[in-house]
Amino acid sequence: MGIFKFFGNYVKHQTIQNLADSSGFARDLIRINQIKKRENAQNIFGVKLEYVPETSEEELVSVSSELFNMTKDQTLKYVTATPVVYIKELDNDTAREVVKYLKSIGVQSSITKAR
Repeated sequence: MGIFKFFGNYVKHQTIQNLADSSGFARDLIRINQIKKRENAQNIFGVKLEYVPETSEEELVSVSSELFNMTKDQTLKYVTATPVVYIKELDNDTAREVVKYLKSIGVQSSITKAR
């Protein structure tokens, strides 16, 4: 199975490279994709709290203290100031995981670029 996957990836890479060599448009698309990949790996994303129901406040305080070393007062300050950027300097994948967890506890949140 592994050798077939390796061969498939090799063929795909060669095809993309041939397209990039023959077409300026394809080369530009590949560059744009590479820039997006680098950008997603940088710690320039944040999590924006949009709405926190009262039933989810205690769970949010608990998660904030465990994962981000926030005090209860800091977390509640963010809750009262919604919509606000809650956590900064995350990579895209980590921000997605945080948003996914917050949605599971009933908190409306989203990923935002935070510089």
